[in-house]
Amino acid sequence: MLHCREAFGDLIPELRRSEIDPARFVFHCFTGTESDMEMLLEFGANVSFTGVLTYHNAPGVRAAAALVPLDRVMVETDAPFLTPMPHRSVRPNEPKYVVHVAAALAEIHGQDPADMERILDENARRIYGIG
Repeated sequence: MLHCREAFGDLIPELRRSEIDPARFVFHCFTGTESDMEMLLEFGANVSFTGVLTYHNAPGVRAAAALVPLDRVMVETDAPFLTPMPHRSVRPNEPKYVVHVAAALAEIHGQDPADMERILDENARRIYGIG
C-alpha cells in the first residue's frame, strides 16, 4: 500500500528496482494527474480512490480514473478524512460513505452501480487474497 503525491516519476523507478511484482502494489488515495496514472498503469500497479473522486474541484482525478482498467481499481475511505460528496463536511469519514466513491467510479466508467460493486468486491478479494 503506497501513498504517492507529486512523486510518481521518482517513486516508480525505485519500485521497479525492488523486483517485487507490480501487481502487489496499490497506490491508495490517488489524487494525481492523467500522466501520473499512465505511469502507474504502465508499471502494472493497482489504484484506489477516496472521496476526492466526488469533489467538483477534482476534474483531473476523475479524468485519471477514466483511464484505469476495471480489474485494477478499488475505492476506500481514507478515514477520518476525505469524506465524499454529499457528506463532505462530515467528520469522521466512515466506511458507509464509500458507496458514493463507488457510484462516482461507476458513472465515470459507464457502469451500473451494482455491477461496479461486484467488480470492486472481486478486485479486493483478488488483490488482498481474501477468501
